[in-house]
Amino acid sequence: MKTSYFTMMIYAAIWFFATVHAAPAANAKPSGRIENKNTVAVPASSAPAYRYSSKGKADPFKPFMETDIAVITKRNEEQKRRQTKTVAGTLSPLQKDAISRFVLVGIVGDFKERIAVVEDKAANRHYPIFPGTYIGQNGGRVETILADRVIVKEIVQDENTQNKKQQYLTIEILLHNDQ
Repeated sequence: MKTSYFTMMIYAAIWFFATVHAAPAANAKPSGRIENKNTVAVPASSAPAYRYSSKGKADPFKPFMETDIAVITKRNEEQKRRQTKTVAGTLSPLQKDAISRFVLVGIVGDFKERIAVVEDKAANRHYPIFPGTYIGQNGGRVETILADRVIVKEIVQDENTQNKKQQYLTIEILLHNDQ
């Protein structure tokens, strides 16, 4: 009798499943152990149970970008508050004294970028200043540096609480101040 290759493969598969996956004997008692001929018997309960902990891991369902406008504005306000706290918390020597105490000694640079040097006569120290440098006790900030002067803007504390806009006082420190 001539059998085809396909028929032989089906018979081999049936024989394989019948011998490998044979039902346990009827008189065998379940012992709670996993037994295999090639391995040592190990109790089923000895393997530790896996527990997932999300501590220290990113939330995979949290979006990368925040789209809620209220949350974005709140976050921006908190960043501004933190920046002002760090600026107010660490004072440079330029911020500890009044602006009138400093004398403008020199200005270096061209019309694109200038650096000025001020001197504290009492401490006999020189400090370089750039646009954006804080100077003075009232929160003054260097606005611009011109060829012969430095312009500083200070925030004016207004007693009137109805006025919401901040007012600024412009102070000019001249290079060749007549003394």
